[in-house]
Amino acid sequence: MGKGKRIATKEPKPNRKMSREEVEKKKKIIARTFLTVIALFVIFVIAMIANNFIILDNNKTTNLVINNRNVTSNLKNEVLIENDIIYLSQQDIANFFDKYIYEDEETNQIITTYEKKSAAIGFEENVITINRI
Repeated sequence: MGKGKRIATKEPKPNRKMSREEVEKKKKIIARTFLTVIALFVIFVIAMIANNFIILDNNKTTNLVINNRNVTSNLKNEVLIENDIIYLSQQDIANFFDKYIYEDEETNQIITTYEKKSAAIGFEENVITINRI
């Protein structure tokens, strides 16, 4: 070789097998990662299930529970309580119970229909009439 600058060349590393310690270390890292992912998934599932049972704003609003589910967040209007009587808006009743409910202003009644039955509840009295009987 002559005089001059040496140029560094990258020599390819020979393919070598991993030592037993390196293999064990890699297995431990993979196992920890897998267990971490499984643990996060389990926590996520528990949080989703517990979400239906945990009520954080218990004292702030009246909660509406239908079929063992808290549907307060789905209300269109607030629940009104007067003299221990609970009132829901017509929109909320239609949303949760009966979408065919309407108010008849001529007779001062709320009327609902279903297949061969109709029911009417008057505003002045607590009497329900089914099929005009």
